[in-house]
Amino acid sequence: MKSPASMPHATVPSLAAAPTPAGPLCHCPSAGCCPYPGRSLHDHIKAEHPMIQYTRITAGRLYPLSMRHDELACLVSLGSKAVFLLVVDRSVPSGLTLSVIHLMSDPIEREDFKYKIQVHTQTGILSLSGETQSVGRLRGPYQAGASLFVSDTMWSPPDSPVYLELKC
Repeated sequence: MKSPASMPHATVPSLAAAPTPAGPLCHCPSAGCCPYPGRSLHDHIKAEHPMIQYTRITAGRLYPLSMRHDELACLVSLGSKAVFLLVVDRSVPSGLTLSVIHLMSDPIEREDFKYKIQVHTQTGILSLSGETQSVGRLRGPYQAGASLFVSDTMWSPPDSPVYLELKC
């Protein structure tokens, strides 16, 4: 019988030591999108979600966004100042939730922006205002700091425009 010292042994690689060339996985607020490696959320959206419409607006003015019923988001630009993502969350079966993210491409560009979302419905105007979340990469699933819920009974895209105002 062989002694334990003379028996061959297998080396099991450590999962913790496994290299991750692209770094930690990042998350996208678009429903059904899988976590992705490395790049900024802004770059990910441009590359992986080219169907998201892009609208340029002027700061300090309430601007109507044309949103289709099936849209998951809308990119909004304040020219060279900043880019924002209006997120449309449909995880609640009876309606949709709207929120705004400031998409940072550089951690230094963190700036406080204020927003106002308005949805004009048949029964009145729903509104939410606050400060945007500034996001370079989402390290976990997206959770809005504040959001506006619009029930399906109140919202119909042709009759219920979504307005957005951004301020520096």
